[in-house]
Amino acid sequence: MNSTHYPQAGKPSEIIVGATKNISLQADLTYIDFSATGASTVTVLNKPIIGMRLVARQTATGTNAHKVALPVGCTFDGANRFATLDAQGEEFMAEAVSEDRFVLLRNGCTFGTS
Repeated sequence: MNSTHYPQAGKPSEIIVGATKNISLQADLTYIDFSATGASTVTVLNKPIIGMRLVARQTATGTNAHKVALPVGCTFDGANRFATLDAQGEEFMAEAVSEDRFVLLRNGCTFGTS
């Protein structure tokens, strides 16, 4: 793919989450680091562009739920809008295959989508 597919090709966007936050996907790679021990949710406000990647990882200790919520009409693997990570080291990587669907490329943990 060439850079016309991405708003900011080659410039990853890193978001460190200590509380609930709304974000817009604006780069070909968005990395979300859940670093606070309290439960938090990242809500993605916009639908992706094909080829965008989303990585989320929980670096915080504890078992509080950290969630990634996709926009209404957008899903992980065609079924669910929400991904939940609830243990240190859990992570996933997903790639947008359309404006309404991410496919999981890597699931380095056990996490629930619901």
